[in-house]
Amino acid sequence: SYEDRLKENFARGSAELEKRRLALEDKQRREVEMREREASEVQGMREDYQRKLVQLVPQQQRLTERLKNMGCNNIPAVAMTSVGGSVAEKGVVCRRLKDQLGALERETTDKLAMMDHYQQDLKHVYLSPTITDLQRDHQHHDVDTKELETLDPLHYSPVDMNGCMLGTPFPVVYD
Repeated sequence: SYEDRLKENFARGSAELEKRRLALEDKQRREVEMREREASEVQGMREDYQRKLVQLVPQQQRLTERLKNMGCNNIPAVAMTSVGGSVAEKGVVCRRLKDQLGALERETTDKLAMMDHYQQDLKHVYLSPTITDLQRDHQHHDVDTKELETLDPLHYSPVDMNGCMLGTPFPVVYD
């Protein structure tokens, strides 16, 4: 009879609704687990970058000190003995010192650039997960709300666009 079919349709629709609800909950659980995994990976990367940065700070200080000393009082013994020597010898020593100073400056510049790179990476590691999580949460909220609206039997009828009860080929007839 009509009432039996209506009850069967309603039961199938309710079962389909429950199935979709469980699938949605499972999907949300997997997404939470994935976010937790990503967060732990980012935390590990952050710790690696911090360790590298801690190693680079003393190295930067040593290079800065070395650069200061090169300009002031770290003159090789050859230069000291050549004070009384010829102008040509002084020129050779001066050129050698300039070359050493240039090499040290390049090395220091490279190390400082490497430190800046690690600091930028740390900023990216700190900020990127927060922004990504906010965007993802916003997107999931929109999707979840739309899915719940289509599944909520108290506020929305479980009828498709053709007037058929969800999960059945029979149209719903209201007397």
